[in-house]
Amino acid sequence: MKEKLIKSTIETITVPEEAVTQAIQLGISKGTSKQFRIKKRIKWVSFVAVAIAFIGISGFIVPSVAQVLADIPGVGKLYQKFGDPFGAELTKDAPALGTVENEQFILQVLGAYYDTSRVGIVYQVVDKKASDGQSIETLHPKIPEINGQAIKGEVIPDLKQNDEQDNVYDGYFLINLSDENLPKNLTIPLEIETPSGKLATDISLEQLPTKGQAMDVHQTVETNQGLYQATITKVTKGREVSVIDYQVSQPKGTGIRAAWANFQLFTKDQQQEYIVPKELSGALVEQYTTATEDVASYRAIIPNKMSDTDLELDYANLHVNIEVANELVALAIVGLNEQFPKTFGAENDPYQLTIERIEKKQDEFKIALQFANLPESYGKEQLEHNLNDNFHVGTKKYLEAGSSADFEEFETPEEFYIKYGKINQLEYQASKGWVVNLSYNIADTHGWGKYFETATFDKSRAYFGGSLRPSSVVFDPMTLNIEK
Repeated sequence: MKEKLIKSTIETITVPEEAVTQAIQLGISKGTSKQFRIKKRIKWVSFVAVAIAFIGISGFIVPSVAQVLADIPGVGKLYQKFGDPFGAELTKDAPALGTVENEQFILQVLGAYYDTSRVGIVYQVVDKKASDGQSIETLHPKIPEINGQAIKGEVIPDLKQNDEQDNVYDGYFLINLSDENLPKNLTIPLEIETPSGKLATDISLEQLPTKGQAMDVHQTVETNQGLYQATITKVTKGREVSVIDYQVSQPKGTGIRAAWANFQLFTKDQQQEYIVPKELSGALVEQYTTATEDVASYRAIIPNKMSDTDLELDYANLHVNIEVANELVALAIVGLNEQFPKTFGAENDPYQLTIERIEKKQDEFKIALQFANLPESYGKEQLEHNLNDNFHVGTKKYLEAGSSADFEEFETPEEFYIKYGKINQLEYQASKGWVVNLSYNIADTHGWGKYFETATFDKSRAYFGGSLRPSSVVFDPMTLNIEK
């Protein structure tokens, strides 16, 4: 087996102990960063393509191992394993890479690349003492910084056991940079925490040539809250993928949760069409507020050549459909012990809500609602769906957090919620509008994380709340002509 060839060859090489120690210490000295969990998935996964320029190892390099690694098939297979279709092609002519090891583990960087704003790295960790019962849970990979600074963007790590060898672990990092001006050269420290100490290596990459094309293509939508505008600001074309930067501005206080762009690629004669997968729609780069607007910038990456078609950005029109999903802020949040009725929303607000009463009967809370201004055309099915999705019982902190909250902060014994109620009455009455009766069973109380099953309902800290106000704004399509 090739793995045995690697091990036996390495074992014939004399490794100066002080050099290995220096390598580990150098890695430690580079500082700490957020520890990524193995197999953790982070929002933004996409196609990538880049080419390696040079690999520098910040520790002891075993020169003769390069020849061994040159005989290993499967670098391309590793990229495919982690869903990266371009890495194999773009790293096939890469120079020989180095290796770092400690008493028990060997770290082999097998491939790396940098195109537009994406970096992809594949590596393997070999356990020389697999019989000692080590497992993948004892390995903790991380990239603490880039070019000596905190990472601006997202780092997506993955680590899996090799399909053929139990003592070999396959690793992958996908890095999405959100810098407005992307650096031409990167130095990326890769660190692996192991039971035998830290393995550290610096990876130096040069960006493939890119071509930037400034854009000012925009659409506006007038809403009852004010003006929304989506603007395509720039297209940066790389060798295999292109970066599309876009911005959304909306009235101050409306609150941005997320925006995404759906891409449709057409040939110039409109005879062929390709819909780009939704996971390539973009990730948040920057978010800020001015005196009058909430503004967010996003970056999407799409492949230049669409798989299984002959459509390429060089000779096609790109239609961009942008949609904004705002934070759904509860119109009403009330304590279960308060006095009712209470009305929320202006007199002419179509989503005005009146909470008529909240009563406790045995282990249930019964809640009567009225939507006096909501037209009958809103529809029973849509109202039922939105009641289930948007109205809940729980702690005030939970209801105020909204749908964009990082729910890890709720993993305490004090926080609880009842996500779904039972709809006992839902009908439209000409004199009252939509009349709703809900019930929430205390037995359905949950918490977060390890407290999911053990959370305790506390009426003194329990609130009810929600809203029907729509959160999405959809813009008309925009057409981009990408220059060659």
